[in-house]
Amino acid sequence: MNRGKIAPFRLDANPGGIDPAVLLELCHDEGFRQFCDVLNEAVIVFDEEKNVVALNKAAEKATGLHRSIACGYSAEALSARSRLGLKPLLAGNAVGHRSVMLRWRDEPGEIAASLHVLARSGLPSLRVALFQPPAAAGVRAKPDATQRLLRNDSLPLYQRRLEPLIEFGVRAFQSRRRILLLGETGVGKTTLVIQMHRQAIGADQPFVHVNCSSISESLFEAEMFGYERGAFTGALASGKPGFIEAASGGTLFLDEIGDMPPSQQAKLLKFLEDGCIQPVGGVRQKSVDVFVVCATNRDLAEDVRKRTFREDLYFRIAMIPLTVPPLREYRDELPGLIDTMIANLNLTRARRLVLSADCRRRMVEHSYPGNMRELIGIIGRLDLLADEVAGVEHLPPQMQGGGGGDQLSAPPGEAEEEAMEGHPLKQRVRAYERRLIDEALRAAPSKRQAARALGIDIASLLRKLQE
Repeated sequence: MNRGKIAPFRLDANPGGIDPAVLLELCHDEGFRQFCDVLNEAVIVFDEEKNVVALNKAAEKATGLHRSIACGYSAEALSARSRLGLKPLLAGNAVGHRSVMLRWRDEPGEIAASLHVLARSGLPSLRVALFQPPAAAGVRAKPDATQRLLRNDSLPLYQRRLEPLIEFGVRAFQSRRRILLLGETGVGKTTLVIQMHRQAIGADQPFVHVNCSSISESLFEAEMFGYERGAFTGALASGKPGFIEAASGGTLFLDEIGDMPPSQQAKLLKFLEDGCIQPVGGVRQKSVDVFVVCATNRDLAEDVRKRTFREDLYFRIAMIPLTVPPLREYRDELPGLIDTMIANLNLTRARRLVLSADCRRRMVEHSYPGNMRELIGIIGRLDLLADEVAGVEHLPPQMQGGGGGDQLSAPPGEAEEEAMEGHPLKQRVRAYERRLIDEALRAAPSKRQAARALGIDIASLLRKLQE
């Protein structure tokens, strides 16, 4: 490209010589973007409305955001999805150069960034942030994109269906109104709560996720409220704080609240009413300041009518019930969501992954009975099996024999058996096992009862659902 085009981009202690209009125009020039990509330093450019207009490859790796996704969004909107907190880049309007500290989202550590605020007609118009990417700065590398997808702790930008819920939930957090999230398994209830917590309270505050269906009834009180020294045989000599105390100052997320043992519901209700806990074996109560959020895939109102769930507890946890819609109700969102997840995946792949036309069509047409959890698993499978082009043969068996739809809900028919032919026995057994599990989950009112119907314990069922 013309060397003269690069000249306006020189950044020094006196940014007054840089013409913001020229720089803004350069950000849309392909040659200039290629030049920025060879820099070792991460570069992010914001326009006068504080929206991202450019970021280079080093910035993509540092933030975990692909430029095709990030451009057009503000740092505030991107901050919750970025590996780095970007909001400090928006603070202050003083023209000139200053240093700011960017903190990691999920672990301790900071990166020093150089922020240049450029003026046009005396008013702030452009912001340019530069910083050393993690490897150069000596900061521990973040999990790769596949791990982030499989952990399901990030919210892809194209999930527009969830944005209103997050905004409403943040307001509920700030006003201390308890939220009850309702929705099918895999719709992203945990992800929603994490995003609400980060935006309303902060990523540096405790977040404790408790799956109520995975704790045995005999251990529930000790795990939830903690215990004192010598409280029971096998107790730690020093005692142990419970989940509630561990979340002090932050958020306690009670997932699958509908599966909480009935004998323990009254004890949780007492804590929600007065904010005090009494550890097992203790004689004194402790006051704990924690925000409680609950979630379930059950119809708790129906459980209250059947008297399997306490009515007074229901009204304590359901001040604001929010229903998370399943992915199949927003099919127009799927193409952008799939592209976003593939783009994030490519940030850490040696060879860029692309979808064949037929593979993409089947992914878009699929009904995703497992919702986001199923989609994340499919993307992880493509990352593992495909080198550069993901084809239909790399999709799960239930998506290879037809043109989409909820094959998981159908009994094993001839078409499905034919689709499995040629696959290893272990893979065919796993597919059949998952089908039986899905049928049991649809027939049983809770995971615990589904596990009992399958003849396995709840821990084994939860482990198999994560496979």
